[in-house]
Amino acid sequence: MASRIPQKLTRKRNALAFEREQLQARARALEEELRGLDYAIRVVDPSWKPPKRASRPRGPFRLPKGKITVETLRTLKERPGLSAPELAEIVAARCALKLATKTEREDFTSSVGMALRRFERRGVLEITEKNARTGALHWRIRPALNKPLFRSAGLNEKLSGVEA
Repeated sequence: MASRIPQKLTRKRNALAFEREQLQARARALEEELRGLDYAIRVVDPSWKPPKRASRPRGPFRLPKGKITVETLRTLKERPGLSAPELAEIVAARCALKLATKTEREDFTSSVGMALRRFERRGVLEITEKNARTGALHWRIRPALNKPLFRSAGLNEKLSGVEA
């Protein structure tokens, strides 16, 4: 006697099997396209070897390298004692960034916070206070700092005298 299988289970299985077949067909098409690209690249450079692992393509950066750091330090020079969220808000405005979602604001604040910590480790910045309610750290450039902030002279010039 055959057992009765619920229709929902068989429909779900059929849908998944169909999806798997579509994905396998797409994978075959991608393999063929990759072989064609590999051939074209080898025509240009016969010694080229494809990478062992594929990396996720990255989108264009929103800001040039070092822009967040430069603007953070410039802001701290003008207004010492700000916290990372306050700095992030000011730096985003200076860089003309539109941070629409809470996640974007948190990610940008994290980038500013990483720049602050990096300069704290180098002895450039110090913590002035910690907010008891929120735990936010307030920062300033160390007084009597007699060394350039960056190894690259170009970034020091961009800051136009941020050395405190």
